Amino acid sequence: RSATCPRVGGLASAFTPKNPMPDESSILTPEAVLAALDESACLDNVKLLWDASMAAFPPELPRFLDPAGIRTSMEWAGLDKSLEPVFEGVAARMAADPALRQLAWHACWRVFDAPEDSPLKTWPSLEKSLGPESGVFYLIVSLDLVPRLRAFHRALGVPEAITRDTCRQIWSFTDNFRRGQGGRPGMYKRQLSWLRHYAREPLFRIGRLEFWLRPYVPGPAVYRNRTTGETLALAGDNLRFDRNGFRIVPEEPTGPEEWTSRLVTDERSVTGFPISPYGRAINREASLPLDAWECVLRKGSMVLDVHIPAGGNMSVEACADSFRSAVVFFRQYFPKALPAAIVSASWIFNPGLEEFMPPDANLVRFLRELYLFPVPCSPDSGIWFIFFQDKFDPATAPRDSRLQRAVYNYITAGNRWRISGMFMLLDDVPRVGTRHYRSTWPPAVLK
Repeated sequence: RSATCPRVGGLASAFTPKNPMPDESSILTPEAVLAALDESACLDNVKLLWDASMAAFPPELPRFLDPAGIRTSMEWAGLDKSLEPVFEGVAARMAADPALRQLAWHACWRVFDAPEDSPLKTWPSLEKSLGPESGVFYLIVSLDLVPRLRAFHRALGVPEAITRDTCRQIWSFTDNFRRGQGGRPGMYKRQLSWLRHYAREPLFRIGRLEFWLRPYVPGPAVYRNRTTGETLALAGDNLRFDRNGFRIVPEEPTGPEEWTSRLVTDERSVTGFPISPYGRAINREASLPLDAWECVLRKGSMVLDVHIPAGGNMSVEACADSFRSAVVFFRQYFPKALPAAIVSASWIFNPGLEEFMPPDANLVRFLRELYLFPVPCSPDSGIWFIFFQDKFDPATAPRDSRLQRAVYNYITAGNRWRISGMFMLLDDVPRVGTRHYRSTWPPAVLK
């Protein structure tokens, strides 16, 4: 509990602001708010949409600072009850300080109500005003997701168990903060903005994984043989690849044996460069007759875009159960938008994992079940989720876990770090556990 806000007369009185809620005349400018918090360097981002959010500033205590609401949201989010005194102290300080209160409202409005996504990555750390509890400021703001998500899911008729599991994304983000900040409670401001999607999109946690029903972001076109069921992905048109079959980003210099893909379709066939399920494009054209091969995944196809919350237990069995349950869920609740595949792009699907992780590691076993494909990425793509650093720094990168040590050794040995994409056609979900795509590779057309 904060020493500056002792508990007097119970929890409710601890949250009673020392100053009344501001009327229009007491709304501060973003410059005044940041000056009061000694955080003026962050002005450019904070002042975005300030007038719009302040026009909606409530005359009463903002909902996410209400003590009863905090307790309820903590329980739905899976947060440990032992954190309640910390929330009590920080929330009371936010309620009593006009600068903190208005900044918190602005953060909440930007995340959940702004007409477009409005990330807070460059917002102030607030360490000068809140010290070691600074991350709790953003965590408290995040709790406004819970009542929003509950209302959204009720309107969709979604079971409460799904709602509760989806609310636990807040816990997942606090786990990232705990691991990256020496056990302290809080939430990284860069992750707070992601919560916007749960309250307005068909994005649900089902078992171990989360699934977002949305159109396919352009990746490879995927074809299936009408007779044999063989699957083949073809690279898009005019994409640069290195000699190992990985994508080259525009800022990278031309390398030896670099090549460019093409994809041409006419009335009878499609001709392009194959991608193997091992995640590499092949510098060899293949022509598929369309009377024998059907395009089953293309730009605009509805898919289940997978996201992986923190928390471990990425076993094949847990992921397979999540895949199967998601198929049942979306067919029941979204029957008019049936997805063609489960897709994702993440460091978790980096083909390099097979080079430096043991073969029985959960991540290695899981990626072997999927059809991988190369995506453009920088050497630091996804590295934040492993070391909580925007750019890998060997001098300061933590090596507390087996994964961190393995990735550290891989990168410092001179290997190029990557992320990769993956897909699994919904018809193949029952085959999880058989390494279906690898066991049927290559298709006869490439032999």
